[in-house]
Amino acid sequence: MAYVRTVLLLVLGLLVLLPASVSAQPADIRTIVCPGAASTMAAGINDAGRAVGVYFDVLPIALGGFHGFIWEGGGCEPIPGLPDGWIPMALNDAGHVVGIYVVPSPSEVRGFLYRRGQVMDLLCPATETEECVAWPGGINNRGQIAGWYEIEGPDRPFMWEDGSYVAPAELPWPHITVRAHSINSRGDIVGEFYPGFTSPPHITYGYLWPKDGTPVRVGFPIAGNTPKFAKTTVPAAVNHRGDVVGYFYESMYNDDPSLDGVLAGPCRGFFRDRDGAMTELKVPGATYTCPAGINAAGEVSGVYTMDAAETPLAMINWRGFVAKLKALVVR
Repeated sequence: MAYVRTVLLLVLGLLVLLPASVSAQPADIRTIVCPGAASTMAAGINDAGRAVGVYFDVLPIALGGFHGFIWEGGGCEPIPGLPDGWIPMALNDAGHVVGIYVVPSPSEVRGFLYRRGQVMDLLCPATETEECVAWPGGINNRGQIAGWYEIEGPDRPFMWEDGSYVAPAELPWPHITVRAHSINSRGDIVGEFYPGFTSPPHITYGYLWPKDGTPVRVGFPIAGNTPKFAKTTVPAAVNHRGDVVGYFYESMYNDDPSLDGVLAGPCRGFFRDRDGAMTELKVPGATYTCPAGINAAGEVSGVYTMDAAETPLAMINWRGFVAKLKALVVR
């Protein structure tokens, strides 16, 4: 199933050995070290600078061994009341967390909402089959959740508010697959869409859909490409100002759009300011850098690696980070 492959890749196909010393990193970049972790990924970050993520302690990750955590400037702490093995993806300023967990039988991915020590399932908006993946990606301070789901077909976006699912309006461009990844407190949503094989060269674009405005297509510019955009551009998070961070692939290891995800290719980070200017982001010296969150103060969370580019992605030593935006901008 496409969603099983997505889980194994997007849910972080990470790993080997504990991180090496990070003392050489600039003071504005903090690597998250979880004791006993083979690899660590930081996902969302709130305006208080708290980040959530997941770390892995065994190889391969298909066998499990992953643990959600919250980071508050020190070590990796478990989230009280959240079952081990559940994967946090984002949190708001009230400490409400959204994420995913895997049900082995029937094999499916389910979303969850955690608040005040309690968890509830975020199942699919439709129920015509049991085989379904629901993937909440972001939660804002109003409690609105943005994400995507799949029921035996292309991915579809959703918004959840006050216990009910809301289907976002259709994008104005041709599309097969649409995912929503983040929502800010104004209600602006970012995500990605795939136009389909009728639009060579099969580029996956990002989008920014302002609450009270016209959606904007987002593609990271790549000189020499035709058209001049990255193979895949994924806006991962939007803050209250309308600034966006995400990752892109200049090219992909394969052309199966169901495999697009943080670890499906050689990811590179980007920042798009609220005026539309785009720039590349990178942890200095890193091979890959994949931002996953940004808060109002311009702090960015995500994952990077120093491993050689030829290292198989599933064996890479991934490291979560929280950094000041200015420390990541490629000059």
